Amino acid sequence: AARALLADGQIVAVRGLGGFLLATDAMNRRSLQRLRARKARPEKPFAVMAPSLDVIRRYCRVSDAEEGMLTSPEAPIVILDVHAKHYGPDAPLPLDLLSPDTQTLGVMLPTSPLHALLAEPTGDDPTPSFDLLIMTSGNRRGEPIAITNDEAHSRMRDIADAFLCHDREINLRCDDSLCIEQLSGPQVWRRARGYAPRALPLPRPLDQTVLAMGAELKNAIALGYDSQLVLSPHIGDLETPEALNGMEEAVTLFPEFLQRTPEMIAVDLHPDMHATRLGRRLATERGLPLQTVQHHYAHGLACLGEHGLTEGLALVFDGTGYGTDGTIWGAELLDIRPDGFTRLATFAPVPLPGGDQAVRHPMRQLLGRWVAAGVPLTPDLQERLGATDETLAAWALQATRGLNAPSSHAAGRLFDAFAAAIGLSPHEVTYEGQAAIRLEAIAARHTGAMPHALPFDARETEGRLEIDWAPLFIASARPQRSDSPLPATAMAFHRSLALAAGRMVDYGFSVSEKRTVALSGGVFMNRILNVQVTEVLAAMGANVLVHQEIPPNDGGIAAGQVMACAGGDCKSCV
Repeated sequence: AARALLADGQIVAVRGLGGFLLATDAMNRRSLQRLRARKARPEKPFAVMAPSLDVIRRYCRVSDAEEGMLTSPEAPIVILDVHAKHYGPDAPLPLDLLSPDTQTLGVMLPTSPLHALLAEPTGDDPTPSFDLLIMTSGNRRGEPIAITNDEAHSRMRDIADAFLCHDREINLRCDDSLCIEQLSGPQVWRRARGYAPRALPLPRPLDQTVLAMGAELKNAIALGYDSQLVLSPHIGDLETPEALNGMEEAVTLFPEFLQRTPEMIAVDLHPDMHATRLGRRLATERGLPLQTVQHHYAHGLACLGEHGLTEGLALVFDGTGYGTDGTIWGAELLDIRPDGFTRLATFAPVPLPGGDQAVRHPMRQLLGRWVAAGVPLTPDLQERLGATDETLAAWALQATRGLNAPSSHAAGRLFDAFAAAIGLSPHEVTYEGQAAIRLEAIAARHTGAMPHALPFDARETEGRLEIDWAPLFIASARPQRSDSPLPATAMAFHRSLALAAGRMVDYGFSVSEKRTVALSGGVFMNRILNVQVTEVLAAMGANVLVHQEIPPNDGGIAAGQVMACAGGDCKSCV
């Protein structure tokens, strides 16, 4: 009956192993449009399930490593490159609705007999096989996946047309895991079903059990004890009351599941993160010591620690993280020691007019870059920004006077602003990293020789190196050349960022004897940047490390927080 509904273009909520999934026919454009509208998910990619590897190969390129991930016992979603013949509006695969901003697709094989039975007919079932079925998280936007039948009917009655349920109760939510093949091999982006709660070794033993609360986005908590680290299944973004309730549930159930009682709690330095607030409250209620760990230090420790190390250089590129000086960090070269870290290099700070509003509206960031670089806001630039006179005046006032315009050093924000400068960014992003994902996707279309790098400056300021991108944005304000293909420009940007990373590490080599460099942070999920930075640093003699089983994004923060608590008092974690 469920298969007949799917064939008719209906949306079915399916109760699986770790919670509910929303299923519909991935080849039915009308079904996809309805699902996007009902789930308030206009552009974020959907994952699909195929019945076999042969079907996956019809639509995507599959390497040996990717086949290994797809057919492994963990059976994650794997991000694959779609064959070029499936690009465009006339292709049978509706890629513009499945993954509008990229030429990739998150694909998995059936993860239980139930999923296999949905994909293909048995007996006298007249419904034919499905090539691809959408299998996306069973939730409303910003909420955790539903796990009970009552919860599913209550929370998804406006999304699903039908519910396929079973009576085997689920005790702890567990999403599908997400993986990709990087230059160095498989990399976990979302650690959940199949991977969590598998223990990982710690580089240094703990003398007490540590509960780490993780970050605000892509939250996962962690428990560390003896020489083991256990990350919880992915919890998600803590942006709704339901998500916070899910985290509180995990904080209670996860230590019980592992039969461990927390003796210390570790939190992010940012005082207003929901995870930090909850951690502080738990520490007070239980009378436990609290360890505060700087965000990018946790990133670096997680990558180094995954490779069995407690010290090295860490190049951490992400969108935001609270720095020890109260500013927004996010492009950091840290010299990590067993007892703390030193900040060696970063990007020059720029204003974010409107704060969080600038993250959602990259044109605000572009204006902030132009103002910081001293670019006059001429009528043609106003037209490119799509701003009225009143709006332009308000943004410029914020940027010049620092009114609700915090300074940011972040690499993720650089991607946003440059994507806006070359016309790739949406007016308002609808999911995290959207502008940067578009920029990477366009760069991937470049063929031929590597284009010349775009301009930037490097200078030593207050005992650290700063990369200043003002020359890039001065150049971007000039009339745009029609003879410069967009893919070449996007690739040149990536090349510039890789060379800037090289300058930062070269400076680090001049003041530190360390030659191991760990790459961490969500920006390094970008495959083009990952390859180019690795090549630049390897040519300098660096031993480059990347994440494997601990996610490079904020899903790995809790792991680094645990590691910061090992080996005694960490006086320099903040």
